[in-house]
Amino acid sequence: MFPLPRPVKFPFELRFADDTSAPTFTTTHHGRTPQLSDIKSWLKKLPQWELEKKAIERTFEFDDFSQAIEFVNGVAEIAEEDDHHPDIDIRYSKVRVALSTHSEGGLTDLDFELAEKIDTLVDE
Repeated sequence: MFPLPRPVKFPFELRFADDTSAPTFTTTHHGRTPQLSDIKSWLKKLPQWELEKKAIERTFEFDDFSQAIEFVNGVAEIAEEDDHHPDIDIRYSKVRVALSTHSEGGLTDLDFELAEKIDTLVDE
């Protein structure tokens, strides 16, 4: 029989502002994590991306599987160049991209910058 996993201590805190249910993220590492006002500002620039817990996500739809894979390959090239790698879920012609800085335990400016670059791969 396998032992039960030990509780994991994450290097971030999730706090809710008084007037909204949207979370803010702070880290115990570096001060690169945006505050709620910064997150709102970024999301105005990236209206198709949504805040989901400690990540931003967007689903892209294509005509077929080949186009979806071509897009994922483009995302991979950008991610490798930036050394910042998203979570990618492929469902035939739909691709969900989730961005979070795992080493920081949540969102950083790197996630929003990568989202901007990913958006350049598709025609709006």
